[in-house]
Amino acid sequence: MSIVRILTALWCCFLLTGCDQVGHMLQAIISADFPKVPGFKKVGTLENGRKLYLDSSRIKWEGDGIRFYTLETDSSGAYTIYSMTSDCQTQVTREHGLRYMSGGSPAGQDAPHPPEPFAQSILRQRIDDLCAASLSARRFAGSFDPQKALLALFGDYNETLKAGVWSAVRLPEGAQFKDVAADYANRQGLATVEIAQAFRDDDQEKYVVVTRIVPLTAEGTKWGCGACASLLGGAIFVHQQDQWVVEAETKVFDIIGGHDRLLKIQPVEVGPRKLGLSLSGEVGYANLQIEYDRILIPSRYHLHQAIEVIKFDASGDESTCSARGWEQELCAKLIGRREFMPNPNGPYSFLQVTMTGTTYDRNLGKRRHADSMKTYELVNYRYQERG
Repeated sequence: MSIVRILTALWCCFLLTGCDQVGHMLQAIISADFPKVPGFKKVGTLENGRKLYLDSSRIKWEGDGIRFYTLETDSSGAYTIYSMTSDCQTQVTREHGLRYMSGGSPAGQDAPHPPEPFAQSILRQRIDDLCAASLSARRFAGSFDPQKALLALFGDYNETLKAGVWSAVRLPEGAQFKDVAADYANRQGLATVEIAQAFRDDDQEKYVVVTRIVPLTAEGTKWGCGACASLLGGAIFVHQQDQWVVEAETKVFDIIGGHDRLLKIQPVEVGPRKLGLSLSGEVGYANLQIEYDRILIPSRYHLHQAIEVIKFDASGDESTCSARGWEQELCAKLIGRREFMPNPNGPYSFLQVTMTGTTYDRNLGKRRHADSMKTYELVNYRYQERG
């Protein structure tokens, strides 16, 4: 056995898989003559003339998408194994790769910075199948069990803390996540079920699970700040042949404060034969009380927070209002209502949000009416104001 081949396999494992696939990678390198590396099957030819191979046996659901591996070879027989990711929506990214000479000896690392989009249509045709296979592989049998649901979603469960363990928290892009980025940097996350609710859609029995995620400390304990912000996410399971299968998931779609309390989640029609979910909650501190209603809409693989409708119900007299720096919130007396309106040009209804009531005007020293009505249209699973 060539020491070069052993070192090559170990190096590849360290960079691509974090050493959890050592045996598999050693077998792949040692037992195969190039280009017939076990697991990699030819997909086709890229626009630059390089042949593309895909390893469909090592697909991993990671965050809110998948990680998989491809192999590209040129006319000389040299090849590169790439680590790839996809959000299972529009993005396919080549993150880094290891180059090899035609004889199998390492030829360096190929690591674009930042990760470069990979838009080859020949690979995109396979992404849908990879995403579906990876998502549906996470399942459990029997009656619905929140603990089993957490294990299926996060791959690990801490019996002592009674929480799912997210091995590496990945925050989505967005300004609202910047304030908590330091709390979750290089940490594991602990996930608990806030709400689990059964419902039916297209004559199928389903469950929606809403999770709250907090950081795991270096000492292996739950984050001690009860009033600090945590992460809100969710998933939908569908019942198939006595198995609860993950149908859609988003690890993080918003931040939720320590004073927030989720109340209930229920189906809501967001269009003809289109079902969404209404997630209601409340937050109260000082003499401020806020009720809110999130609208969640599932796509084929993800659960999207489309909008957050806030309904204010606060108390406070004018003397208190004028003395506090946050009087606009403290003294607001607003009620929000939502209604779905027909959309003749699309599958999803328009959303109309009406706010009625008063706010305290600090400059005038008194309350004033603050009625408004806005209409929203769903664009890429996010409600945007029309006009």
